Amino acid sequence: MKRIKICASMLIIASTGLACGTTTKPPSQSIHGFSPAHLETVLRGAIVISNPGTPLIVSDSRLQQVLGGYEFRVAGEEWSGYYQDSTPIMDIDYPLTVTLDSKGNIKDISKLPFNRLDSALRYFSRGSRDGSDWILPRLPAGIRLKVLVELKNPIVEKNLAWDYQSNRFFLSRGSGNERPLYWGGDIGCPEPPVKPACDKDSSVDTFRSWVQRLTDKDRPILDKFGISLNSLRTVAKEGQIYGFIQEASPQVVRRFKKDKNVRSLWVIDMWPCRQKEQCP
Repeated sequence: MKRIKICASMLIIASTGLACGTTTKPPSQSIHGFSPAHLETVLRGAIVISNPGTPLIVSDSRLQQVLGGYEFRVAGEEWSGYYQDSTPIMDIDYPLTVTLDSKGNIKDISKLPFNRLDSALRYFSRGSRDGSDWILPRLPAGIRLKVLVELKNPIVEKNLAWDYQSNRFFLSRGSGNERPLYWGGDIGCPEPPVKPACDKDSSVDTFRSWVQRLTDKDRPILDKFGISLNSLRTVAKEGQIYGFIQEASPQVVRRFKKDKNVRSLWVIDMWPCRQKEQCP
């Protein structure tokens, strides 16, 4: 009889998902009155905005219930420097974690390392340039660049030239201590019905659809990421592109420099292309 009672107790503990550090996917509606599914949506967009240019796989991340609250671990990709069958090999790790209490309030957000893009964004909207004027003419073939491009005049997405094959955009200029608002990553359109219609191939559309799902109750979460809900709504209404992040060969980037609407350009990374393979 004692053995039966012990087994039953163990089953009850296991069913809570809290024993021995195990995690469980949270229910669709929390007993505390918030929706974990909606919280996932808010976190995904906020993480993308606050980490411009970083390839984070936010759509594959899930909110997990842990002892004392929740955890949102975000996977990321980084090129390993090697190729396999002409495809770059990507290392996947979990560089960013958001921890929350049992009511969905953020307790901590791990920070990604400072990178050259962060430095370049300090000068975005000021019309200043880095050393790209000097370095671009001297770069040989067989190299791929990552550049930050700022436009003199904002444009709508459909008017981007074919050369600008990017979906990582800056949707505002930024001013003072406020950085330009970035949108990219793998966030898609929400499930229908969505009004207005959302084009899954449009970064501006997916940004607008994400902002449309936000409510005033999301302000405390957004504030933790340094994001203003009012600014998001203003930018979504405007829907213009002030700059973008582009990966291309030095030859293509030199053409950007000749574009009369390019105000500033920063080279933020470069790496060699695969041997005997033309760099796009």
